[in-house]
Amino acid sequence: MENIIFEWDENKNTINKRKHKISFEEAKSVLIFRRINHER
Repeated sequence: MENIIFEWDENKNTINKRKHKISFEEAKSVLIFRRINHER
């Protein structure tokens, strides 16, 4: 699996945490987990 680099704006991250109760860091882990399981 190739390396994936995630970047995000901290201001948008703060807004997302308030609005959706999830940070981009947490969302990133879900995307990585789904990709690993999909490649099996």
